[in-house]
Amino acid sequence: MRMRVWLWSWVMILPLFLEEPAVIVSGNNEIYAEQATKLAARLSHITACETPTPEQLEDVARVTRQLRALGPTGLAAAIKAWKTASLKGTDQLQLNRIDRQLDLIAGQKQARACNLYWYKSFAVARAKSIELKRPIISLRLLGHLDEDFSCANSRFFRRILYTHPQLADLLRQQFILHWEPVRDVPVATIDFGNGRKLQQPIIGNSAHLAVSGEGRVIDALPGLVTPTEFMRWAHSILELHNMCLSLSATDFQQHLQLWHRNRAQQRRQQSELTIRIDQKVSDLNP
Repeated sequence: MRMRVWLWSWVMILPLFLEEPAVIVSGNNEIYAEQATKLAARLSHITACETPTPEQLEDVARVTRQLRALGPTGLAAAIKAWKTASLKGTDQLQLNRIDRQLDLIAGQKQARACNLYWYKSFAVARAKSIELKRPIISLRLLGHLDEDFSCANSRFFRRILYTHPQLADLLRQQFILHWEPVRDVPVATIDFGNGRKLQQPIIGNSAHLAVSGEGRVIDALPGLVTPTEFMRWAHSILELHNMCLSLSATDFQQHLQLWHRNRAQQRRQQSELTIRIDQKVSDLNP
């Protein structure tokens, strides 16, 4: 039993061997969907082994790498393979092993719950944005989204924001997702003695940037927000991006400035804290 656990623990360090692919596939989706289905079936077969050989562990790494290179198509096939294995009554240990590979394929922890594919290369994300004519949502965070100990904000996003069904569908179908660490997340360690330690990130900070395929930041949403607020923001970004697709660089900048000016004015009008020029102190503090 210990040998089995030790061998499969190597799967946990597979991210060290998984590099961001230089090219994410484009072209005939049917061909790549068939390829992804075969790779996902292979992954399910390999992870069924209780005591894998070094060659089988390398095979797991290779198949996981190939599925990630297939982008969202590879992730969808791998999640489907997990569901098929679960319906067949596969033991929980194997399901957990597949789950760990899903996180690597998606580029985030808790991938199966969110079903979102994240690019780590901004250049590749920009290329996909131009190809599909979709805006990029780029998460800037402390730590890494594919690690347990990322910042508190990103853990909130994984549990509350990205798991929201309607929001997840919107992000999956209308955006290119990318994340980038700003720096390592600060971690506090409490030593209780006798080898017992508690480690926990002590701060969370983040911002979702809306970016065009040319790499222009068109808006930002900092900090924590509700799924409803995030969806409202995402829809406004889609509208802005679609209007700016055919504009020149100069016209784009002018339209963007006007858009932000109008939105700021609208927010001031809607805010209960707005002080009009004709108001007196007595009006504010009756």
